[in-house]
Amino acid sequence: HNIGIGYYALRGTSSNTLTGDRNIAIGSSSLNENTSGFANIGIGVNVLAYNNSGERNTAVGDDALLYNSTGSRNNAFGDNALLYNQTGDDNTAIGKDALLNNLVSNNTAVGNFALSANTSGTLNTAVGNYSLYENTVGERNIAIGDNALANNLEANYNISIGVLSQYSNTSGTRNISIG
Repeated sequence: HNIGIGYYALRGTSSNTLTGDRNIAIGSSSLNENTSGFANIGIGVNVLAYNNSGERNTAVGDDALLYNSTGSRNNAFGDNALLYNQTGDDNTAIGKDALLNNLVSNNTAVGNFALSANTSGTLNTAVGNYSLYENTVGERNIAIGDNALANNLEANYNISIGVLSQYSNTSGTRNISIG
């Protein structure tokens, strides 16, 4: 059974009827194109609108996980959180524009604009507004604090704890900074 509340919520597509089960969609166009995806929860306008077969996703906030198609087990809370994710799995984004451009799996972003530019970097953790903000391909980084590693583009294996910690690091790898 599915629950859809709102204009075009859980509508399916003209060529594919809805076969997914245990979905909840609340908001205009929420889970609009879902066909076989199951156990998804979408609350807000355009939430998971292009989800086709992704399963066990939770999205709350306008346009959260908007372009997700097959990605599964993602959690997005905040307007535009994980907006461009299509196939990435096991991501968590909490905050406006958190993991906005993400296309891959296994990232965690907590804070407005955290990991916002990330496209292909995996296994990153960013906690704080604008933490790892410019990261696009860097992997296995940990940034805790507002603007921590904010300008990192491609560096890997960094640990940064504190407001503005390693703020200007763009490509330096294997650094640890606290404070």
